[in-house]
Amino acid sequence: MSKKKTAPAPTAKSAGRETARTTAPAQPPQPSRYLYSATILLSAFLLFLLQPALAKVILPWFGGVASVWTVAILFFQGVLLLGYTYAYLSVRYLPPRAQALLHVALLAASVPLLPLAPWRVWQPGSAGDPAVQILFVLLVCAGLPYFLLSTTGPLLQAWYARSQRVAFPYRLFALSNAGSLAALLVYPFAIEPYSTTRQQLAAWSMGYGAFAVVCCLAAAHFWLRHGEPLDQKPDPKAKPAPLPGRRDYALWTMLAACGSALLVTVTNHICQNVAPIPLLWVLPLAVYLLTFILCFDRSDWYKPAYMRWLLPVVLAFLFYKSLYPTLISGAVTEVALFLAALFVACLFCHGELAHRKPPSGRLTSFYLSIALGGAVGSLAVALVAPRLSTWQVEFPETVLACGLLAVSAWLAPGWPRRLSQGVLGATLALLALGLLQVQFHGLTLLARSFYGSLSVRDDQLLHGLYHGTIRHGAQVRNSRYFGVPTTYYSEKSGVGIVLRQRAEPWRVGIVGLGTGTLAAYGLPGDSFQFYELDPLVKKLADSEFSFLKLSRATVNVAIGDGRLLLNREAPGQFDLLVIDAFSGDAIPTHLLTREAFELYFRVLKPGGLLAIHITNGFLDLTPVLAKAAAEMNRPAVLINNAWNSTRYADAASWVLMGGDFNSIEALRRAGGIVLIAPPGFRLWTDDYSSLLGLFR
Repeated sequence: MSKKKTAPAPTAKSAGRETARTTAPAQPPQPSRYLYSATILLSAFLLFLLQPALAKVILPWFGGVASVWTVAILFFQGVLLLGYTYAYLSVRYLPPRAQALLHVALLAASVPLLPLAPWRVWQPGSAGDPAVQILFVLLVCAGLPYFLLSTTGPLLQAWYARSQRVAFPYRLFALSNAGSLAALLVYPFAIEPYSTTRQQLAAWSMGYGAFAVVCCLAAAHFWLRHGEPLDQKPDPKAKPAPLPGRRDYALWTMLAACGSALLVTVTNHICQNVAPIPLLWVLPLAVYLLTFILCFDRSDWYKPAYMRWLLPVVLAFLFYKSLYPTLISGAVTEVALFLAALFVACLFCHGELAHRKPPSGRLTSFYLSIALGGAVGSLAVALVAPRLSTWQVEFPETVLACGLLAVSAWLAPGWPRRLSQGVLGATLALLALGLLQVQFHGLTLLARSFYGSLSVRDDQLLHGLYHGTIRHGAQVRNSRYFGVPTTYYSEKSGVGIVLRQRAEPWRVGIVGLGTGTLAAYGLPGDSFQFYELDPLVKKLADSEFSFLKLSRATVNVAIGDGRLLLNREAPGQFDLLVIDAFSGDAIPTHLLTREAFELYFRVLKPGGLLAIHITNGFLDLTPVLAKAAAEMNRPAVLINNAWNSTRYADAASWVLMGGDFNSIEALRRAGGIVLIAPPGFRLWTDDYSSLLGLFR
């Protein structure tokens, strides 16, 4: 008689393992996990690779100023909001298969728009505030592809959660931001220095085609394996998570708005005082995204206990730096400190967001709140603040808002928290007092336009025009010396030497007006033609300064971009052409390209002279001009003059290019340094420019 075998009784350990097997959610199949991850990663990479490439293409169309990037950020944030709204509405109101069909149809409609390339017919033909034109160009050129890339993160995370029963797919959000960060780091160091913008957009368009294919595959997978929303089959042992209320939605939105506003204001400050270039666009954006990655990948990256003591220090630095921008000098120090401060402030905003993230059933509404906050923050800085205030008050106000938000988010019992809240509250009170009592020493006028904040200030000797912190000309306050050329345009400067030593009347073209100081060199029979991008500068030069009125030459001022206006001039118009169009220390790179120099020498007479003002605290532009001179087969001389208080002269650097042998030899004898093109330096063109290697 055989014995019947019986299964051994389960031990406590094996029973535990068995229970874990039955209660743990099934792991998603490897292929689908890789498909969703690859699609999200590729979409995020393309999303943020397009931003600097496309903005760089249109930057010269609108004067090459930092505000172009500010408006571009607003556009990208706005389209991101539309994409997140689409994902939210699609997941909430459409059945799963209808979601997949609709998305595939939109992807198919976007492919014929490739390759992306802004048409020159969209280039503005008139001066003024171009914010609406910038938004229009970006919308027509890249609206639908960028919209579909924006939807990918939240939509595919929702699909993944529903089809694979994954409770918290937020690590895919960290993966998405990692793809965005990779694009931002790759662009200025591996793409921009080695390729033209035309090549960049062509390669991007091919990448978008690949994205459309893998996204359609993800939609097909969702079609085949879609399941019920996770909220309908909760884990019986899990405590039900409370549904987010109005306060949660408001706090999500405000935290996201604060982070976005900090990003835009810090980027704007850096670009206005260094250069509006992709490298300085993407570094703050990379820091912004890095905080998203850290906070949503692992919760222990964000430590509120430490942040309560660190944040007040950072906010105090940002606040006083916004009021006194010249507190620190040096490009590397300036940028590094601002990036570190932005990292801490955004780590607070995004760490609090990660701590408050809801269950995956509310995933799309959570992301919609983040996108809404991002759009509100950039809208407030890019469009609202410049129209409400003549001073760039959005910077200190954003810093104060961040502090108030921290006080609200950290309200909790316990003496350590109360003490840190007291420190933060005291810091905010001191900052607010500083904002109310800040002394605008010598300030007589504040004004603002799309192109920046202008002020007129007096000291003991001079009545000066400032763009941000940089003086753009000044007039001696003593009426006896009203006609004396000052600052960068003194008689010892390169342009002063040229204008003072001529023997006959000249026709002079000048790109960049400032206070109109160069008109002081005008003699009877001379003709001085100024080209000025910002109408507000013309208004202040007429109302606050008298160089234009007192000039003995015939003076005219045309409003618009210098290159566009010069292109309308007949060949051989000028004996001297002056390029002096910097905003702050920012470099309008489109005025220093091969195509620009070809235009300059076309409008100059044979033997005419080109004078370029390159005084800059952060960048050494002599290699750019030496290479351009070699390409144009023209001699070039650098003339530096020292600061001289008795002559009201600032230290200045001018490059004189072209002319005949006698004039160049005279400039060399006057202390000029002959420029020789450095080996291996690449000539700038309208399709290519890179400031790597030019920082002092």
